[in-house]
Amino acid sequence: MKYAHKDLPPSVSIEVEVILGQSPQRLEIRVWDSGAPFDFERRLRTPSSLPADQAEGGRGLAIMQKIADKLSYTRMDDNRNCLTIVKFY
Repeated sequence: MKYAHKDLPPSVSIEVEVILGQSPQRLEIRVWDSGAPFDFERRLRTPSSLPADQAEGGRGLAIMQKIADKLSYTRMDDNRNCLTIVKFY
C-alpha cells in the first residue's frame, strides 16, 4: 500500500472493508486507494526481477495471489482503485 500513495499527502486515506459471507462461507477484503492505476494482470505475470533478499518490496501481490481464491483489481469511476481478495473457508 505504501506504493499506491507514495506521491500523495498523508491525509489521503486508504480504506479497508472486510466482509464475512455465509453462503458460501468466505472472507472478502477490499482495499480502496487513490493511487495511480496500474496494469494488474501484467504485474501478476511479471514478478520482481530482484532476488527476494534484495527487493525492498513488490512481493505483496504474489503472496496474495498464492493465498487468495479470487484476486481482482478495478479502477473506479471516482479515480480510486479497489483490490478485492476473496478466500473461501
